[in-house]
Amino acid sequence: MIAYIIPSACYLKLRRRKGLNRRIIGAWLMLVFSSVGCVVCTVQAFYRVVKKGYAETAGEFFEDDDFEEGDDGAGGNGDHYYGVGN
Repeated sequence: MIAYIIPSACYLKLRRRKGLNRRIIGAWLMLVFSSVGCVVCTVQAFYRVVKKGYAETAGEFFEDDDFEEGDDGAGGNGDHYYGVGN
């Protein structure tokens, strides 16, 4: 979102005395919608962490039946993950 907020804000700052045209309106629209999106996404992220708990939220992304406890996914004993061994 910052990739949209900062450029549009800077453009508006540089062109503040040039008058109203389509580019100024587009920059304002981009600034408003990206700011609203940023706030909505941040609130949603905090809500998920507070409501479900951090460990439970993170667990949704790492659920996989193929992995067993201690398995690094490389078929070894866990040493390959840290660059130890062959």
